[in-house]
Amino acid sequence: MHIERGDHITQRERYKIILDYCENENYSLSGRMNGVCAATVKRVVTENLELFELLKERYSRKESGLRRLVHEKQEEILMIIANCLDILCDKDKLSAATVPQLTSCMGALLDNFCEENEAFKEDSFADDPLSKSLIELGAELKSD
Repeated sequence: MHIERGDHITQRERYKIILDYCENENYSLSGRMNGVCAATVKRVVTENLELFELLKERYSRKESGLRRLVHEKQEEILMIIANCLDILCDKDKLSAATVPQLTSCMGALLDNFCEENEAFKEDSFADDPLSKSLIELGAELKSD
C-alpha cells in the first residue's frame, strides 16, 4: 500500500498504521510498511490514542500468551534445539549445505545467542570458545 501525498487516509489504513506501530514501535518502519512518512504515522497514532492503547493492550496480551506457551513447552523446545544442533554438528550434512543455508543458520544462531548472552554485551568474547570455533569455521569455509 502506498498513499500519495495529499490523499485521504481511510479508517482501515489508520487502523493498519496503528497496528503496525504497536508491533514495532518505530514510526519510520511503520511508515515504510504503509507508504507514508514517519510524521504521518506519529500524527495518526497521537490522533487515535484510545485505539492505540486498546491495540497495544491486546498485542501485549498476545505476546504474554506466547511467552506462557514457550515456558510450558520449554523442555520440548530445548530437545528440538538440541536435535537441530546435533544435525548442524554433522560434518557431512554441514558440508552439503549451501552458503545461503549456512549464513541464514549462523545469523539466526548469532542473533539469538548475542541477544541473550551478557558476555557479548560487554564485548568480552574474544576468547570465548564459541567465537573461536566460529572463526575457525569461517576460515575453513573461506579456504574451500
